[in-house]
Parts: sequence; structure tokens; C-alpha cells
Amino acid sequence: MKVLRNITMIVFGFALLLTSCDPKGTKLANEKVTEKNLIEIATKLKEDKSTTKEELDLFNSGLARLGGSKDSLVNKTVGQIIEAQKEFTRNNSANSLISISNKYEINNALQINILQKLMVNQDTIVADGVELAIKNNSDKEINEIKGEIQIFNAKNELVKVRPVQWKNFKVEAGKQITHREFWPHIKDNPNDQYLRNEKNLIGVWVPETITFADGKKMSVIVK
Repeated sequence: MKVLRNITMIVFGFALLLTSCDPKGTKLANEKVTEKNLIEIATKLKEDKSTTKEELDLFNSGLARLGGSKDSLVNKTVGQIIEAQKEFTRNNSANSLISISNKYEINNALQINILQKLMVNQDTIVADGVELAIKNNSDKEINEIKGEIQIFNAKNELVKVRPVQWKNFKVEAGKQITHREFWPHIKDNPNDQYLRNEKNLIGVWVPETITFADGKKMSVIVK
């Protein structure tokens, strides 16, 4: 019985130790925001040693995000604002993770290189463009591609952005094709003039979505 009592006391003491070490968060969690006490709450949070840096950062970010509308803050507690911002931050991180993963897989499946810039000067058509090498590295046919052609100069300054969406496209699995993409040349646009005259330009393909023949779609845009 004595041994059992000692074991019980040890277990109880260990549980008490865990409880005492468990952080409870800010003591100001139940403080409610009104139209006139926000500075007071901010001062209390600054001086309250139970409020962690993470909680201060979350509350600060929550104020910045919700502060544009009075109804978004008034009558909410400090704890509610912190938890709402924590969930918002988590969702953003999760969406970013999915977006980065999709971009990685898209880049593995589809490789697009900008080979050269093109120009058309005719009586009825004046256009600029680029020639692209499009390679499908996947084991499935690709039927739709959406993204942007971005062109930079040697100083890494953005000169041109051309959004594209190629529907009813066909790039067979494991194959490479060349494609010419044109857009109207606007003679009064300094960037269009610069694009034509500058020789040291760098073209970059920025993917958004690809759709395979079996209907599978990969997108860096998370909804």
C-alpha cells in the first residue's frame, strides 16, 4: 500500500508539474474591444508578461487586417481576434503550400522556353511576339495551358507581360512543339518600342494552370 501511495503521489506530482508548465496564453483574452478602449488594451498587452510574442504579433496583424471596418473589431475579445488571425494565417500557409506544390509539379510536367522575339510589319498587321519551345514531360497529353509570358531587360526590369490561355491545345506526352505567340504592337507605347529595339532581353514563362486530356487540372491559384 505504501508503494502504491508513493506511485500515486509521483504521478499526481508529475501531472501537477505538467499543468503548471502548460502555457495558458494571455490573461487579457476576455478583454472586449470597444470604440474607445483600443489604446488601453494595446498598453495592457504590452505590459502583460503572460502575453507571448506570438500573441502580440497575431493581435497586431489582426488589427491591421480587420481595422478597416469598425464592425469587424468592436465587441470582439482579444482572444477572438488572436484566434481569428491564427486561423487566417494558417489558411494562408496551407494555401501557399498547395500553390507551391502545384507549381513544382506543373514545372516538372511542362517546360516552356522562350526562344526568340518576333516582329510583324505589314500594311494591315503590326505585331510583336515570341517563339516558344513547349515540352510535355508528363505521361499524359496536355490540352490547355494558362499563364504569363514575362519579358525583362538586363537590369531585371519588367518590360512586358503577356497573359495567355491556349485552349484546345495539343501537346502529346513526352513530345515538344514550337509555338508562335503574337500580340498587337502599340507604337505609342514606350515599352513596345523598347521591346523592339532592345537586344538584351530575358523571357520567362510563369505557369498558372495546365489541363490534361483526362480532365485532371493543376493550378497555382488556390480557391
